[in-house]
Amino acid sequence: MNHRVSLAVVVLAWSLSAALAQSTAPAKVRYPHAGVAVAVPEGFTAQRPEETYDVLALDRHDARGQVELALTLAALPVAPQATLESFAQGVSQQRALAVRNLQAEPAEETTVAGRPARRQRFGYSFRGEPRLAERIVLLAEVEGEPAYRMGYLLTAEGHPAAEAELSAALDALAGSLELFAPEHPGAAPLAADPVAVGELGFSLRLPAEWKIERAGRSFRAYQVDYRLGGQPYPVLTVTVLAAGEPALTAQERSAQAVAGAQALLADQGFEVLAEGPATLGGQEAYRVVSRLAPESGPLACAQYWAVRTGQAYSVSLCGPILDGEHPTARLEPMAASLVETFTFTDAPATAPAP
Repeated sequence: MNHRVSLAVVVLAWSLSAALAQSTAPAKVRYPHAGVAVAVPEGFTAQRPEETYDVLALDRHDARGQVELALTLAALPVAPQATLESFAQGVSQQRALAVRNLQAEPAEETTVAGRPARRQRFGYSFRGEPRLAERIVLLAEVEGEPAYRMGYLLTAEGHPAAEAELSAALDALAGSLELFAPEHPGAAPLAADPVAVGELGFSLRLPAEWKIERAGRSFRAYQVDYRLGGQPYPVLTVTVLAAGEPALTAQERSAQAVAGAQALLADQGFEVLAEGPATLGGQEAYRVVSRLAPESGPLACAQYWAVRTGQAYSVSLCGPILDGEHPTARLEPMAASLVETFTFTDAPATAPAP
């Protein structure tokens, strides 16, 4: 074979192999609000994170459908004076309070995403069963006005018998980690499956990484804004109340709420920016967009009221007004996309508060 042809064949084969390798590598998922991108290791499926600062929660199931390995990626706002050592110690102390019989092996120095990191293994008991965890912690400086720091935790947990697989899964997660400057939360893709809140009689779709809290007659979901120190913004709140006797219309309920806010929050600059008829879950509704200026910084809220089967539903989304932006530039598109997925289901399981 001609040497030039032979060389061309080698180059072509190498190029095809490289392209195939790139195409089969897991695609990274970006989480702009946390300043991180990561690839999901093969065999793991994503779950909705439960803890405030958890960005990603992954499970791998055995043949019986039981969770055999779990991976978690968390991002935390960190004090400017914190060191990698103090951050790692703080994480370990919190872990000791949450489990029984914690036994920690000596930490090892390593590098993740081009930054110094610490890796440590723990044994503990959970519901009487032995468990093994391996964790990597690292810090990242974030430039800006003002500059701040982020702490990242990568954790793998499972049965001690799966020690080798546990370490390999953590290696895969850490090896794909990419860090960049966090962004203020904005419109995010909604998860395909709706969140059903049967006890309050509705369902809706939310971004996959939003956290969920349920308390009595209220439902709360939120994102974390690390550029504002890890505060929960924006915040979606759904509250169910009795419609009242005589039953008030959605507009009357809204006017009642606005009057109360004007009385309680007059010293914080409460102001209605816009209002008018709307739709919520196929029902006639009333929408009010307002602004508030507390000491912590200006906020905007979009609130929808609807009355159905003797219940008054309030759906509101509140978030900060950033410097230089229109009061509702980010809030209204997010509120509209969430409200569009809102669906009434069965009536609430228990009587709402008056």
